[in-house]
Formats: sequence, C-alpha cells, structure tokens
Amino acid sequence: MNRENKRQKYEQGYYKTHPCHDSFICKVCGSPVMPDGAGSDHRNHCPNCLSSLHVDRKPGDREADCGGIMEPIAVWVRQGGEWAVVHRCKRCGSLSSNRIAADDNPMKLMSIALKPLCTPPFPLERIEEMTALMGGTESRSGNEFKGEKMNKKSLMIPITIALLLTACQSSGLSRPDIPAQTGTVIQTEETTEAPKTADVPAITAAPETSETAENAAGLELPILDEINNNVTVATAGSFLTAVQAAAELLDWGVNTGLDPEEIREATVSWLSGMGNDAQTAFAEKLARVDEAYLLLLEDGAEDILSTAGVENAGYPWSNQRVETIEAIMDAAGLR
Repeated sequence: MNRENKRQKYEQGYYKTHPCHDSFICKVCGSPVMPDGAGSDHRNHCPNCLSSLHVDRKPGDREADCGGIMEPIAVWVRQGGEWAVVHRCKRCGSLSSNRIAADDNPMKLMSIALKPLCTPPFPLERIEEMTALMGGTESRSGNEFKGEKMNKKSLMIPITIALLLTACQSSGLSRPDIPAQTGTVIQTEETTEAPKTADVPAITAAPETSETAENAAGLELPILDEINNNVTVATAGSFLTAVQAAAELLDWGVNTGLDPEEIREATVSWLSGMGNDAQTAFAEKLARVDEAYLLLLEDGAEDILSTAGVENAGYPWSNQRVETIEAIMDAAGLR
C-alpha cells in the first residue's frame, strides 16, 4: 500500500480536500459508475438512478456508519440556477443535498422535479379554467402585441402537460386525468372540400380485451398482505422484520409461476383498494423490505439472515434482481 492509499484509508476527512477517482457499481440499479464525466472531482451519486450511499455526515468526511441507500426524493435550485438533488436515507431517514453531476440522467431529474404534479392537491379542471382566463376576451385588433404574448403562454400549456405525463410514466405513477384543451380554431378563407368516395360499409371493431388485465383483476398476492401485517417501521426491530419479509418475498418470487405483468397489475389493483394513509404506510414498509431484498442478493448475506433469525430460506436465491419482485417494486413506484 503506497503512501497516498494509506492517507485515503486512515486520514480523517481525506476526501474533503482531495478528489475522489474511485469507480463503483451502483447498489440500486447495478450500473458501473466511473469518475469521468461528473464535471467535478467528487461524484456523490449514480448518474443513472441518482441513488447514493449514506457514508458521509459532512461532504467527504466518510464518518457515517449507517451505510443505507440514499434515495433521491426531490430537486431544488441553488443560488445561481444550479440544480441539486435532495437525498433521504432509507435506513435512518437522514436528509442531504448534493449538486447534480454533468452526466446525470436528465429524464430522471425531470421525473423527480415533476413528480408532485402527478398527484396535484386540486382538481385538474381548474387548469382548464385558468387557461380560459389567460386567453382573455380582448380582440386582436385592440392589442396585437399582447395577443402574441398570450399565444406564447398558451403554447407552454401543452408542453407542460407533455412533461407531466413523461414524469408520471418515468416514476411509475398512473397518468392523471388531463382535461381536453379547448380553444378557438382559426380557419382560412380558402377551404378545400374533401373528395367524395363511394359508400363503404362501416366496419365495427370488436372490443379489445386484455387477457392479462382480466387475469390480474382476480389475482391475489398474499405476500403483500404479509408484508403489510408483519413489517414495522421506525421501531428497534424494524430492519429485522424487513429482512424476514424480504426472505419470504425472495422465496415466493423465485418459485412463483406468475407472469411479471400479471403481478404488476395485481399489485396496482391491490394498492388501489387502500386509502391514502394506508398506501403511504405500506410504501414505507415496502421500501424497508426493498432495501433488505437488495442486501440479500449480495454475497455474504448469511450473517444478515442469521441475525434476523431466518432459517430454512432458499439462500442463495440469485445474484441478479428477481423479475417478479421487480414488478411489485415498479408498481409501487420504487423503480
């Protein structure tokens, strides 16, 4: 071990004053992350999924012994217009703010920024009313310049709606019911009549049905009830209950014969039967189980299982993420 490597390992707060050129594999999405491309000497998070690890108390000190997954939950704009990501530790709940990197995933950033718009606290019909008010009733001949400004504002509405739908799809949330945009169609004086064609008998399309959706409607996932009933949050043994639930989830996910798409739709159906408070509580429990599930996929998880008192589990299950379990996490908005 050379002198500089010794300093990195033993000198307290080494990375507060020195660049970090280490590469790593993201523990959340599995992407290889290189130091190049960040635009700075310190890469804080994965540029693909924006997740990080709770290793610092202050930037670069490496004094946090938590080691939990830092989940990106929000973005904010710093002085000067620079964006920063707000991270929350899934294990201890600690919050931190970190500058974005030059190669951060722009769609992920926009998804997080627009996520609150997917579930607005007011009826979306109010947007239509405001759109009508922005249009005004003033004639164009009265103020041409003001009319042009209004048209530019109106163009921003469909752009905002498109970004909103993209954010909802990227974050795994359902698309909100956007009211149809109304407006005045300006017609030119010259109109071209459509050519007449011979009468063709109308063809009535058969109603489309989704076999997967029909199957998912009656599909039950008792594993979700077990997680909801057995996992605790913010208690002394909450992580142990999460490990126990994750082991059962892995046993189920590896051995089930269900299709991932069926599981995803069944999970959405199961969640839709809960109230908002119940969904929030379950999301916290599932996030803990998700963290434990990812840990159990790593080498050396026997000690974690032993500490949690898990016996007769099917460990090792896999060194890759289980597709059926990923379908549940995706439906719950954790992917």
